[in-house]
Amino acid sequence: MTFLDISQAAQQEAVADTELTAADTQRLHLLEAMLSGRGYSRNQHGFWVAPGSRMTAAKVESAAHTREVDISEFNPVAQMAARWTSLQLGMDHRAYLNGLPAVTMASSYTLAHGSPRSPIWEYVTSAQTATENFTFFDTDVCFIGHTHIAMYALLKENEGMAQISALQHDEKLDLLAGRYLINPGSVGQPRDRDPRAAYAILDTDLGSLTAKRVEYDISATQRQMAMANLPEVLITRLAHGM
Repeated sequence: MTFLDISQAAQQEAVADTELTAADTQRLHLLEAMLSGRGYSRNQHGFWVAPGSRMTAAKVESAAHTREVDISEFNPVAQMAARWTSLQLGMDHRAYLNGLPAVTMASSYTLAHGSPRSPIWEYVTSAQTATENFTFFDTDVCFIGHTHIAMYALLKENEGMAQISALQHDEKLDLLAGRYLINPGSVGQPRDRDPRAAYAILDTDLGSLTAKRVEYDISATQRQMAMANLPEVLITRLAHGM
């Protein structure tokens, strides 16, 4: 079966129109939407989902939006974004988010936002951190987000340290080559200096994952964010992928 894996999806309509509609025509399913909530279109649960898709979600930055964590440790811009998103959520949205697990498994894959060791807060940015996290999940592959940077860590059999690499457009990973931590990047706010939306296609039959980048109408999204009075720095950074 083939899945569409989207991490850190701010889920702007311009991205959704470019990305998920095309995916739906290919009969792809939405495996995981580790949502950061920085301006997305909503369905009955508060999130945009492609028609006919299914979502297995991990609790992520939604904890901030539902006030489960203290946002005083966030930087001022992140605090403003979290408060804005919180105001968009109704009671049913909050109940849905509060019911999501911090870490979950779907189709023999582990899903977490930051890391399996610390699902809400930890950033996986180094080989050392990645290596330490492999002891915190039992499946061969764990999908993560949080950094907004497409990357993967590969831990091969009989090797003590994982190899960490950037995940490039059209790169295909053989998921049978070892154990993986994979961050497919960010649809709505990439931070690897590539403004194109990032996602990955998981083929569970072949045991492979293919990374993708696609251009979308950034200016349309920026106009929507400006109309919502979101911080200027969040608006301008979209054009620079940082």
